[in-house]
Amino acid sequence: MPDEVVEKVFLNPKCFGGSLSQVSLGLIPAEKAKWFFGLSLQAHEYLLAYSLVKRFNLDDSYFYRIVDEALIAKDYDSIMDLEPPAGVNKQFYQNSILDR
Repeated sequence: MPDEVVEKVFLNPKCFGGSLSQVSLGLIPAEKAKWFFGLSLQAHEYLLAYSLVKRFNLDDSYFYRIVDEALIAKDYDSIMDLEPPAGVNKQFYQNSILDR
């Protein structure tokens, strides 16, 4: 299906509540990973976005985009226990979330 059709289906308010996260990551081609990442943020499915970052080895900026979007949505539960990028202390990461 064209990207526009997929977006209309998954971003329809009647579909919110987990339907996007039910898509198997194995079905997502690498060339669509960044598009699907953006779609997952629009759908407020931050754990799915995190899974995409890990599976497709997206750079750290994608991780921090998840954090920023989740904080705007006040979805602290989704991001509090995420493993931060390599080299970032988990306690420091969690404290920075609490500070924000």
